[in-house]
Amino acid sequence: MDVACHMAMDIIKPQDSDFRDIPEEILTDSRYMPHFKVCIGAIDGTHIPVSISPEDQLPYIGRKGIPTQNVMAGCDFNMKFIFAVAG
Repeated sequence: MDVACHMAMDIIKPQDSDFRDIPEEILTDSRYMPHFKVCIGAIDGTHIPVSISPEDQLPYIGRKGIPTQNVMAGCDFNMKFIFAVAG
């Protein structure tokens, strides 16, 4: 988990950290503008299978019966990760 947090700080970050620019996909499409002009991307969560020692697995067993880690991630309009958190 510590590795994912360090990766998020070093690698997963927006190109424009102030989010000043409106993405071209929103700016040029009347279906989205002005409704999503402050949108910076899309966010979703998923469970990722993990390897954990048998004695520590119980809290991580998901609905499919295998150990997983819940990860939430956000992408910008260029499909680049701008946010990720494991928890």
